[in-house]
Amino acid sequence: MYRNNFTSFKAINSWLTIYDSAIELFRTEGYHQTSVRMIARKANCSVGLFHRYFSSKEEIVLALYEKLSNQLEERLVELPKGTMAQRFTCLMHVKFELILPYEKTFGSILGFMLDPNHPIGGSSRETEVIRLRNITTFRALVNGSKDKPKSRKKVAQVSKTLYGLHFLLIFLWLFDKKAEKQDALDTLATVEGYLKRLHHKLNPLSNYFNGTLEKTFSSVLNIEMIQSESELSRKILQLVFHHRKVIQGEEACLKNPCEKCHTLHLSRIDYFIRQKQPIHFVLPAFPAKSPNADKVLGKLPDLGEEIALTTLQGICNKIQDIYAPGASISICADGRVFSDLVQVSDGDVSAYTKQLKRMIKENDLSSLNVLNLEDLIKVDDFDQARTDLVQRYAQPLDYFETRKKDNDYYQKLFNGTHRFILEDQKDLFPEMSKTQFKNHSKVIATKVMQRSDAWGSIINDFFPYSLRLSIHPHHPHAVKIGINLTKAADNWITPWHGVVILKPEEGYVLAKKSEAVELGAELVYKDEQPHYYALHG
Repeated sequence: MYRNNFTSFKAINSWLTIYDSAIELFRTEGYHQTSVRMIARKANCSVGLFHRYFSSKEEIVLALYEKLSNQLEERLVELPKGTMAQRFTCLMHVKFELILPYEKTFGSILGFMLDPNHPIGGSSRETEVIRLRNITTFRALVNGSKDKPKSRKKVAQVSKTLYGLHFLLIFLWLFDKKAEKQDALDTLATVEGYLKRLHHKLNPLSNYFNGTLEKTFSSVLNIEMIQSESELSRKILQLVFHHRKVIQGEEACLKNPCEKCHTLHLSRIDYFIRQKQPIHFVLPAFPAKSPNADKVLGKLPDLGEEIALTTLQGICNKIQDIYAPGASISICADGRVFSDLVQVSDGDVSAYTKQLKRMIKENDLSSLNVLNLEDLIKVDDFDQARTDLVQRYAQPLDYFETRKKDNDYYQKLFNGTHRFILEDQKDLFPEMSKTQFKNHSKVIATKVMQRSDAWGSIINDFFPYSLRLSIHPHHPHAVKIGINLTKAADNWITPWHGVVILKPEEGYVLAKKSEAVELGAELVYKDEQPHYYALHG
């Protein structure tokens, strides 16, 4: 299931084609009627190539399960800060939304999902790790609720019960032939009513819900033997949290991470520990230098990137000190993803990435690797690759417009992105009025969010169990871990939006180039390239 084993990332494009072809055939022809040979024919590949990426058609269904698990985790941040009943109902509506495009595909595999001995069965050995991930999602739901149980044991019980109820509701939703799935929605409303009264002393169903029902679901879904995360997982996560940054207003969890901070990440770490593999992280970052000459030294990586890369290697080294297999980080360089939007040429992106890889090699940062858009989507030109990415993975722009209005997390993410666009492109459109440029930059910022989300989706497809890092501040309970790569004057500034200023006694700080110039700092070169600023006492 862990797919970081391609000899070439270009192979991922073939993986995608085969996967998409299979899902379409399951939808139109039915799962049982679809053979490997049919999938290979539709994907325009040989049966041998199919088996290079998938051992069977069942493995494609498992990949679909993984995709939906990742998407559900991503959406947890949208849940209201309410009761378990409110949050469970909202999460189920999200789940219904996510499976809607695959309704006929799931319809064709329903019988197999009910078979505990079939590889794609809901309680089979092959789907155990996916069930663990889903239970973790429901534990995050419970931990974030106003009325969560006080003990960790009770949280685990309720999480399993909600997961089991979720299973029943999904089956009902798939079987429901009424308009707008009314039977499934009415049943969900009934469940919400029971959940609202769950802790009421006079509710006769309370003990049944917290005991008998949980045991029943654990037995039927074969989850009573699934072990929780190890203490080693917590120690590894704590090492990562030493570098964490969070959105404004959520700083309390920085010094004292709570149980909600840990929930979504521990099972991912434990997944690698059980397989005795290096803990794998993915980090969409290191796109290219900002086009704003007042912010950066030039178009190539400098001391800022070098410090950031060394920080990442340092995290891997610390993990190896307590876990022998260590860790690795795939830097998913995203410059190619939106270079046309941020006014950076593809040539500049290529030069930046090439120098980044050279830095990694020269500094012996062996736990790091870099992949770019062309490594995942193989086409004749970069514009076509971006088009393919949006068509295959992107949500409509209206999706982000709605979410930034309804959700504080998305609004803050938009504000940070918009700020960068304003700064980076302020001198690039002199023909626009201030109002025109502001409106233009808002559109660009939304498109950047759209493509960044699509890039995250394709990464999740190929690293479904990897821990997700981000250079942006995130909510401390989100599936992405915001991480500090350098010491910076601003929580949002990055090496590709600033320069390093070395100070005599304070060490270094990352800031805008204009600030270094105002301080009278001296520009220092390395290999005939501007590298950093030094401020003398």
